[in-house]
Amino acid sequence: MATKKEVEAARKRASETFDSLADGASTIPKTKLAAALKGAGFSNDDRMQCQALMILDKNGDIAKDEFLNWCNTMVAEGNGAKLNRLLIRYVVGKSRDTSYDLPGLSFTYGNKPKRSEEPAGNIIFSWVAGEKSKKKKKGKDIIYENRMANINGCINTKQANEWRDAYRARKEAKEAKRREMLLKIEADESLGIAVKKEDKEAVQEGPKKPWEGDICFGSISIPSEPVGTLLVGVGNVKDPTYADLSGQTAAGRLPKPRSTNSADLLYKNSRRKPSSKEPFKMSKFKKIGSRYLN
Repeated sequence: MATKKEVEAARKRASETFDSLADGASTIPKTKLAAALKGAGFSNDDRMQCQALMILDKNGDIAKDEFLNWCNTMVAEGNGAKLNRLLIRYVVGKSRDTSYDLPGLSFTYGNKPKRSEEPAGNIIFSWVAGEKSKKKKKGKDIIYENRMANINGCINTKQANEWRDAYRARKEAKEAKRREMLLKIEADESLGIAVKKEDKEAVQEGPKKPWEGDICFGSISIPSEPVGTLLVGVGNVKDPTYADLSGQTAAGRLPKPRSTNSADLLYKNSRRKPSSKEPFKMSKFKKIGSRYLN
């Protein structure tokens, strides 16, 4: 622990150093902290500067009173023993003492979020509906052309190219005819002649490929039996397998169950007489007796 004279001498030395660096001002920039520490008799290495800036640097500048109080604390507590966190001992049953001043309870840590210029409420209540994208202009469909070329019997590149050129020529002729019809429809409308909406749409959109229309591919399925009929179908059979005993009130002899096709075949085969025909045997084995019996 430093004596009172040592503390006062250190405070005086720190005050003179601060005044020489401040040039009459009450604060100095933190860039002059290293010189202030050296003039006050402290180490000016990076560790000491960081330790001092944690307490002194609050608004970007270092005030004189705060600097002098910090110097007094450093000298009085043994060159910063109270402020050096590595030298603060743990006490059983107590929280560890802090080595720096924390802000008050009203202080909020972290960076201030950047607010959007347009709040969410304005976006929700002024929603702008999007516009439907325009239909893309149909270009060359190489996959379709190659498929159709194969279907039409083209087996090499030369034949496929010839078929493709002929197909595109036919397609261009149809497109020219479609444009001509579209001009005619526009002319009729300008003259007041009524044009059917279906005809106009058909000309504007052009011919559709099979898979672009409302076409269902495949065979029509056979109508299935309704589930209700399957569930109650047993009761609607005219000759049911089991006798209807719903009207029987007194106990009596139950009727015999109805026979099935499988039971009839089994009974018929069991009643069949054995065949008198001798089983087939090769002639060379007919005269050979049984070794087991001999």
